[in-house]
Amino acid sequence: MQERNALHYNRLAERFSWNAWQFNDALHLLREQLPNLSDTQRLGVLAGELARQATLISCLDFFRLEVWIALALAGCLLALRASD
Repeated sequence: MQERNALHYNRLAERFSWNAWQFNDALHLLREQLPNLSDTQRLGVLAGELARQATLISCLDFFRLEVWIALALAGCLLALRASD
């Protein structure tokens, strides 16, 4: 799961730059919603959200793998019952 988290973090971090319109839109939205924060604090909020999203996606990957394993085991059980 750590490997997937690092992979997703790197992929999400590619858009975490001043050149990305999504980043600038998020920063502009934070300026409107949280006017009392400095730009450094707003960047910290975005960095925390980046880490949270990477963790969420890697957890979804892990649970998707668990579902496939459970389906494979259920198929094996059904095949064993059918053969008896």
